[in-house]
Amino acid sequence: MYFKDFKNLNKLYYIKVKFKIKINRKMIGVVIPGSPIITGGPLTSSNLVVDVNNPKNVNNISMFLTDRIPDDCGASLYYSVPPFQTQQFIGCVCNARPSDIFYTGWSLDPNVNMYQSIKIGVQLEKLQNIEMAYKEKIQFDINQEFAKRLAKNLYNYLDSFNQNQDQSKQLLVVPINSLENWYTKFLNKYKIDPNFLMKSDS
Repeated sequence: MYFKDFKNLNKLYYIKVKFKIKINRKMIGVVIPGSPIITGGPLTSSNLVVDVNNPKNVNNISMFLTDRIPDDCGASLYYSVPPFQTQQFIGCVCNARPSDIFYTGWSLDPNVNMYQSIKIGVQLEKLQNIEMAYKEKIQFDINQEFAKRLAKNLYNYLDSFNQNQDQSKQLLVVPINSLENWYTKFLNKYKIDPNFLMKSDS
């Protein structure tokens, strides 16, 4: 089920869920740093949708249950960027783990931090479906990817001094101030475009 299945994303609730469960009071709480606590529910024929402004400044989102949900279900947290045709899984809470804090990675992700506003949504799903979403999520770790690209960027810079010295690549000879120069250049590029590292292969 995707954001494009819903009729009006500007309203507080989604339209359409594949199964209906009767719960009579608000059951979900969401905390976005710097914003009031958001509560919603019941997650029956509708799901909670919230606008998130300046997502590049939102590194963590908390979510908790205020009431029990069916034991075979979980409340999943997703986000969607314009034009809101797909959604990406963030995490979930369930009766066994009724609260959690989720790292978003949005500050490092140019596909998110380029926008002034995105949407997050909470929907009730079967635990077996949530398990599949978790497996797909761990295939790409934004922090690991950023660290890998940073290391590669540094290596390529240092290796540029070694082009005519040791063709065997067994020894890397660089100027004594090369790390400082690389760091200065990196900061200057980062100030111009914080996403430059994630946009290139270097």
